Amino acid sequence: MLRSYEAIYDQGQLRWVNDAPKETPLRVIVTVIEETKAATSEPTRKRRRPPPELAGMMRVVNAGDDLIGPAIPATEWDVLSG
Repeated sequence: MLRSYEAIYDQGQLRWVNDAPKETPLRVIVTVIEETKAATSEPTRKRRRPPPELAGMMRVVNAGDDLIGPAIPATEWDVLSG
């Protein structure tokens, strides 16, 4: 059975991050994880924008105060009633 342990390899030594395996000697498989870019870097996907030809062709009508309201009134929610 394979088990996973996290370690840092530095100057020929493995430094265990959490629990170290109790068995010795061990046969190990090493997978190198590349450092990822910080979350503050540029996003990998471009933000999508509508084509300029559509500018001014749409408008919100009768929005009132509840622009994002439920499609069905709460009084008609009978999902949990038996």
